[in-house]
Amino acid sequence: MPKSQHSRPLIVHRSASDLGAEALTRLPFGSSEEDKYPERWIQELIHGNPEVLPIDEIEPALTPLIPLCLELPTSAGPLDNLMVTPDGESFSSSASSGETRTPAER
Repeated sequence: MPKSQHSRPLIVHRSASDLGAEALTRLPFGSSEEDKYPERWIQELIHGNPEVLPIDEIEPALTPLIPLCLELPTSAGPLDNLMVTPDGESFSSSASSGETRTPAER
């Protein structure tokens, strides 16, 4: 695993009789046929779970994020994810899995 400023995440299991932890494995994102996580899946993951973006570590004033839409058409091409804060600040994210498709191919 490459060096990172963050530690490796764990899933902690707790039952009435046992405590345990399992290290998570980093998943590759790509555009091959075998790829289980294409760009659209990443967009939907962010739309359904905006807390996966570490926005509170970058700019706490932009939290919590409220998802509005996916693939918003613009003159420069679609915005992958458009979100707002409760104060009305807008935020957009771009998901990329390494694909090189034109907007017409999407």
